[in-house]
Amino acid sequence: MDARRSFWQRVRGYVSAGRTVLFATHRLEEADAVADRVVVIAGGRLLADGTPDQVKAQAAGRSAVSVAADGLSRELLENLPAVQTVGQDRGRLTLSTSDPDATIRALLQQAPHVQGLEVSRAGMEEAFLQLTHQEGGTS
Repeated sequence: MDARRSFWQRVRGYVSAGRTVLFATHRLEEADAVADRVVVIAGGRLLADGTPDQVKAQAAGRSAVSVAADGLSRELLENLPAVQTVGQDRGRLTLSTSDPDATIRALLQQAPHVQGLEVSRAGMEEAFLQLTHQEGGTS
């Protein structure tokens, strides 16, 4: 573990000095945490190129908006912008959405007293898996 920390400390030092560091990794959480730019290549094809947030945003349908079920109509939630599915578990409703910002704006307009709002966006691993699956690549 000390070796990994030392490695990342040196990498950050190189970048701070204005150098470019290029590396390939299967540790996607490290790429997400450290990289300024991520390139996803599978099967010799470029599938994504951008900041970690831009690459994760390409994983449409992998973001979730979750709220307390307190009296919310499933029909209201299913008709919000970008909502793909609505699930219910233990008193919470979870919306799978391709645009969580649009979904939340509309939700708050229609149900301003919603409780327990949580948003989780796709992580780098989910984005990678979705991108390579969508394009017929291999992971």
